[in-house]
Amino acid sequence: NASQMAVRGPVAVTSIHLDATDERKRVGQLRRCLHRSRNFRSEREELEPISALIAGDFNQECFSGSCVSAFLSNSGDGALVDEADLQKECAAALRLKRNENPTEKQRKEWIDLYNESRDTAKDMCISLNRVETCETRSAYDHETVDNGKHTMGQWRLDHIFYTSATLKPCAYWSTLESDGESSIIGLPNRRYGSDHLPIGAIFRLLPTPKLSEDEKAALLKIMKDISNRQKRCIAERQTELDAELAALEAKITPVASVVFDSGSRKN
Repeated sequence: NASQMAVRGPVAVTSIHLDATDERKRVGQLRRCLHRSRNFRSEREELEPISALIAGDFNQECFSGSCVSAFLSNSGDGALVDEADLQKECAAALRLKRNENPTEKQRKEWIDLYNESRDTAKDMCISLNRVETCETRSAYDHETVDNGKHTMGQWRLDHIFYTSATLKPCAYWSTLESDGESSIIGLPNRRYGSDHLPIGAIFRLLPTPKLSEDEKAALLKIMKDISNRQKRCIAERQTELDAELAALEAKITPVASVVFDSGSRKN
């Protein structure tokens, strides 16, 4: 309600349609959404957690191993992703033929992009989760043939990402898991004019996370210890640099004196 919004602050809602063919472009578009969500806050809210919803057609199923999924919190904090998942999602994004594997160069570029995506959310101190919506797209799967005919496939291309520190999903719409007819005959059809089923969710605003007095004191102590260690390291390094400089000056000064004396005798 309005009182909750006033206390909690604004929620940045972004409706997106990510690139259909290029994972790097999808990552870049999603990164811009996060930056704009962060800049949406006022100066007073600068220290508050970002509250954001990013929803729409991602053109990516967001399975483990995809670079878009690396933005999600379960891919951060050093969580390991299965090597087979990385290779599978790389091949899918590159639209390689069935049983065709990415080259070593393609695989390396994919891993670099995955790490870049994961680090973006981590560096921005954003924890994103995904609403557990299911498949929204139903059409002929050109890679799967049964008795000489293409079979119908389903894909979960539409998603809702949200900041888990500020929002909690309470309910969401079902999609193709509750529509057997559309799963069989595909989309669009006589009941739905779009090639994707819509998604929707209800969220509850969460109170701003706050530290207790003991937690504040512990955090301040950690920060003070870090600051003191940094000062000691700087002082120690400065002492080493002064010693190195003195040693260099001791070597250079006699040489300069000899050159000067020789010049004087010549004159």
